[in-house]
Amino acid sequence: MVSCNLDSSSNGHLDGLWQLRTIENLKTGEITDGRQNEVRWSIQADLLMMFAETHTQFTEVICRFKHEGQTLEVSDPHYSGRFIEEVGDDPAVDDPAVLNTLGLYNLNESFQIITLNSSDMILQSETVRLQFKKY
Repeated sequence: MVSCNLDSSSNGHLDGLWQLRTIENLKTGEITDGRQNEVRWSIQADLLMMFAETHTQFTEVICRFKHEGQTLEVSDPHYSGRFIEEVGDDPAVDDPAVLNTLGLYNLNESFQIITLNSSDMILQSETVRLQFKKY
């Protein structure tokens, strides 16, 4: 007989593929359409994979996260090694500006969960409010 272990997640509605609809800068009031860069967040277990695709560049970043109550802590961003020619570990992101298109403005970001259900998610940090739609 053969069996396998199924990893389960207690993330509830948080797990899944999310399209970033808008990024609202709370300091300037500027609103960016996340759909222009095809920004997606894929959440499963304790990993968050973020994708953005512009006409000239594809960005894929992997982060850890902690979800407790109405808080989402995103940390430890690394570039995905799938698109890097050098062999080795996924290199750490050391410039927070790289993450701006993805909705993050710091290497470690803390969000309050404003809305989270089976189709919509709104996250808010000190600097941004992010609106997502689930696929």
